Amino acid sequence: MDILYVGELTPNTRCEQRLRVFRDLGHDVTALPFRSILDGPHQERRLPPVPRVMNKLGFPLDSENVNTALVNMATRSRFDLLWVEKAPVLRAHAIESFARLQPQARLVYFSEDDMALRHNGSFWFRGALPLYDVVVTTKLRNLVDGELEALGAQRVVYEPKTFDPKLHRPIDVDANTTEKFGADVLFVGTYERERAASCLNLARAGISVRVFGMGWQRFGESHPNLRVEGRAIGGDDYVAALCSSKIALGFLRRASRDEHTDRSVEIPACGGFMLAERSSEHLELFRDHREAVFFDGDDELIGHVERYLGDDEARRSIAAAGRRRCLDSGYDHASACRRMLAAASGAPHRSERDARPVAGERHSTTSREVA
Repeated sequence: MDILYVGELTPNTRCEQRLRVFRDLGHDVTALPFRSILDGPHQERRLPPVPRVMNKLGFPLDSENVNTALVNMATRSRFDLLWVEKAPVLRAHAIESFARLQPQARLVYFSEDDMALRHNGSFWFRGALPLYDVVVTTKLRNLVDGELEALGAQRVVYEPKTFDPKLHRPIDVDANTTEKFGADVLFVGTYERERAASCLNLARAGISVRVFGMGWQRFGESHPNLRVEGRAIGGDDYVAALCSSKIALGFLRRASRDEHTDRSVEIPACGGFMLAERSSEHLELFRDHREAVFFDGDDELIGHVERYLGDDEARRSIAAAGRRRCLDSGYDHASACRRMLAAASGAPHRSERDARPVAGERHSTTSREVA
């Protein structure tokens, strides 16, 4: 399959990992990269004033001329699939032009963010959404509540978060690695007040906690049991931290309406023991106290930590079962990409459907149902 892949292709990002997977699966992939403009407040503060204001208003500037490049590429080459990954600068006129020039191509939009939230999209994104044959979301509520259909999406597919088996895998760690990255209880992630409060409560309960992530300079508290590194880690360092720690925490981000996150599959895939907030999606992905452990509130969190820090055998058994679940259930990028391509191939082509779906008609599914 000839694929035109539009996305933020920064090395070692999940977007770049998926492009590599498509190529590994034997597809001929042409990349149209751009820089992200919606990566949160830390990224946005670095923008010049005018682009920053336009982002806030929901009209991001196409400073890299992605729309023109998309149309130009459609005039020069033939593609079977247009894969667009979180590209809020793409406008309807560019997608319409591509569709006219490439009538045989399927058009897919994919984002790991909650597309129903305004700050994860744009005026341009919402205008172009009805033009795609398939919209893939990692947020189940986008599908079951019809949120993206209400914005005009023709067919919505749910695919949970996935991991890169070349990166997220168990590794042997030595004493130096454990000293550099390890912890009794580890959290890797951006600062949020609720997360910080939970980590502090663990520390006050006599538990040693170590934190890596952005934004923790805003955390004004301190405790001898709480070690805040004040820096993010990724890649092999991230994997080393998971593999050299006894328990890895999985907090959800309420502002993003998270029910599971990247770490929900990355921690178990690395053979780590995951202790995460209980949610319907977490319980669908892993069996509680068998493949991961879940909690509601700090009292249950502290109780589980105290229990499993004192039971090495149970902790290792659950971690091993969590990794097996990741492998057996196809939580890896390649399995997901196959499912998503199958969903795109099986969806009605835009030439076969009306521009507007019948009121109340559902066009939603999960990619696992299609594959």
